[in-house]
Amino acid sequence: MVRIKFIRFFIMIFLLIQVITTDISLAEEQGVLTVSGAVSQALNTNHRIHEQEAYEKDALEDYRMARADMMFKINTAYGYTDMEKQPIMKTGEGSSMPIAHQTFYSWHADIVQPLFTGLGLSANLKLKDLGRDIKRMEKEQTVLDVIRDVKKAYYQLLLYRKLLETAEESVVSLRAHADNAEKFHVQGLIPNNDLLKSQVGLANSLQNKVKTAGVVDISLSQLNLLLDQPMQKNIMIEDIECVPEFAATYEDLIEKALKERPVMRALNLGLKSIGLSARLARSSYFPKVVLVGRYEQSGEDALATENDFSHASNASLSVQAELTLFEWGKTQAQVAKVKHAYDAMASKIRFIENGVRLEVQNAFMELQVAKNNIETARKAQGQARENWRITELQYEQQVATSTDILDAQMFLTQANTNYFNAIYGYMIALAELERASGIKNLN
Repeated sequence: MVRIKFIRFFIMIFLLIQVITTDISLAEEQGVLTVSGAVSQALNTNHRIHEQEAYEKDALEDYRMARADMMFKINTAYGYTDMEKQPIMKTGEGSSMPIAHQTFYSWHADIVQPLFTGLGLSANLKLKDLGRDIKRMEKEQTVLDVIRDVKKAYYQLLLYRKLLETAEESVVSLRAHADNAEKFHVQGLIPNNDLLKSQVGLANSLQNKVKTAGVVDISLSQLNLLLDQPMQKNIMIEDIECVPEFAATYEDLIEKALKERPVMRALNLGLKSIGLSARLARSSYFPKVVLVGRYEQSGEDALATENDFSHASNASLSVQAELTLFEWGKTQAQVAKVKHAYDAMASKIRFIENGVRLEVQNAFMELQVAKNNIETARKAQGQARENWRITELQYEQQVATSTDILDAQMFLTQANTNYFNAIYGYMIALAELERASGIKNLN
């Protein structure tokens, strides 16, 4: 009998070692993800950034097309003509002579170089160049948003895992208390309602644990989505060692946000591009002048080389000017439209500036509140632990009731929750403030 128990014990120890070894191997294989590693991975895989990169390339192609419009163009055409009657020239007294073939082939090649377009082409080129800058700023703003989102999801996952640990500790403590209460009840040391209170407290703690575990799963899915990973993939993430200091003043952050935040720079570039759109619209008031060089051939054969009536080939150089004299006020309406768009953009910029100031103010205040709460929560946590220890001893000596135990555990759970909320709330507020101020921090 003793030998069988020994064998069972040995098998259990062996299986336990196998499980631990497997977990360690998986941990080594997967590695521990740091916040900077999570940010770097998201910047390489996030779909929003890929979308903005595609828009940036799209703007580059627009710029290339605008630049091509300023260069010369080469075009060609080939044709075949079959007339009902051969062209003739009447010479008098009823006589005539042919002057062209009745059927003929012709082709020509043109080189067209714009000389003057009322500054329209140059304005369009600058407009497309600004479009590239705007898309680059929009991409930078998306990068800031993704960095903020990843950090927020990272710290929220740390927070909820800590809260899950707190809930598990509460379950362990209240289960031990319920066991003690049952023993005391059997011995007739406590009334039945004290036993019931301990059991209800344990049930509530178990429900809170299950609820917190669900929140952990949701937080894990949110982080995985940002990293473009399977939603339920388990991630080992590194906890923070200490809370970093943030020494920038509120005034400096406001100034930096209004000057350097990508969304503000994009809006100012947009305002400048509208000004160029006005120049582009006014270019319709001026003539468009182009230089045209042409080489042409015409003849009765398919290669247009045989012509009995004129030169089979010829070349010319001409300057052509084109001006629209009347268009029912269309150009004037285009110029007025651009002016209205400029006024609208200027108003939008003022509105966004106020929104940026408010974002910085809110994030700065959240950071200060979280910073002040950390030390207070740390002291309260220590006091709650001591209160729990004393109350537990008092209950064992029958000078405290189940109500006292449940209250002490509730105070301890709340103190732990407040402490972790302060720590990780500070980190989340810091990520929000960096994003609001236009600070690109990958760590």
